[in-house]
Amino acid sequence: MKINIRRSTFETNSSSMHSLVILKDDKKPEIEDYVYVGNDNTWNIWSEDDLVFERGPFDILSTPTDKFKYLLAAFGKERKNELIEAIKSIYPEIKKIKFPKDWKDKTFYGYIDHQSIGLVKNYIEENNIPLVEFLKDSKYQIIIDGDEYGIWNKMKESGLVDTESIVVDINCYSKDKNEPDFDDEER
Repeated sequence: MKINIRRSTFETNSSSMHSLVILKDDKKPEIEDYVYVGNDNTWNIWSEDDLVFERGPFDILSTPTDKFKYLLAAFGKERKNELIEAIKSIYPEIKKIKFPKDWKDKTFYGYIDHQSIGLVKNYIEENNIPLVEFLKDSKYQIIIDGDEYGIWNKMKESGLVDTESIVVDINCYSKDKNEPDFDDEER
């Protein structure tokens, strides 16, 4: 038995495989989002877990509030105020956002697994997509998945997802906007 040892590298056996999916304009769904604000028009983000995006559980972030939380974790303090103004413009009933108590003085908000950090943030910045547009437009979808699960790829391969309606489907393993870097057999 031969053992290979790599020095000065960091490897894990599983990571997130978040994907940014952009649908054709004529294929985007009509998604209703409900935001609960209290009597004082405060939207409460209840816990740190609401702002943590790892490799599971599998999720599709398609509503403005879900995408807001993800982008808050992605951008942190850098664009926090801009994100807050964007969500308030979509939901004028929101006058204030209450973050988890423990996060009052943090410079970042939330967490995105190391493998997927920067994926969505970089795409938005490189393509000059306004935050309000990204949050509000249902053609932008964020898929939360893990490379050990591959649920998103299985959904596409099984025919559950109309891949013809997808313009962009990128993740950390993508060579280009639509091609995965490797097949499951190559792992």
